[in-house]
Amino acid sequence: MEFVCSNCVRFLMPICMLLNVQGWLDDEPDEVDDVDAVKPEDWDDEEDGEWEPPKIINPKCEEAPGCGEWTRPTKKNPAYKGKWKAPFIDNPAYQGIWAPKQIPNPEYFVLEKPNLEPIAAIGIEIWTMQDGILFDNILVAHDEAVATEYRETTWKPKFDVEKEKEAAEVKLDDTEKASAVDGIKVCCKMMIS
Repeated sequence: MEFVCSNCVRFLMPICMLLNVQGWLDDEPDEVDDVDAVKPEDWDDEEDGEWEPPKIINPKCEEAPGCGEWTRPTKKNPAYKGKWKAPFIDNPAYQGIWAPKQIPNPEYFVLEKPNLEPIAAIGIEIWTMQDGILFDNILVAHDEAVATEYRETTWKPKFDVEKEKEAAEVKLDDTEKASAVDGIKVCCKMMIS
């Protein structure tokens, strides 16, 4: 008896195998790269990735009774109720979420006035890639008015003096650069003449 498969290869594959049709291609894939496809002109491998041609149905599979490894057809189980889960039942011994038992501590006390040693230093940990960071005039106080007064009497005068010194150094650097440029001009004139 001769049997011819139509183009519905996937649907008829089990039937063809059951009827022992000659010419079944076990090693051929169902889909192959389209040899007529052309890489788009605006395709960039770095941005878009490696170009892959689109897939088409394998022409050898259309000519043969079928392609690929045959698998037994499956059918629906009418008794299937879904993925099994353990049933939940009431636990009569359940007492709630566990927490450690609280018992009285005979050695517990509240410290009214802590006896702390005076602060002699402050540690500041900074992780940076820059050098030359300095900290000065660190004040720890409870009252903002004390901090403001300290800033005006101690920090502000020192800050103003440092700004004036910095401006004077910048001005000095500018004059040194200008004199160096003038010296180069004079030197060049002497070499020309």
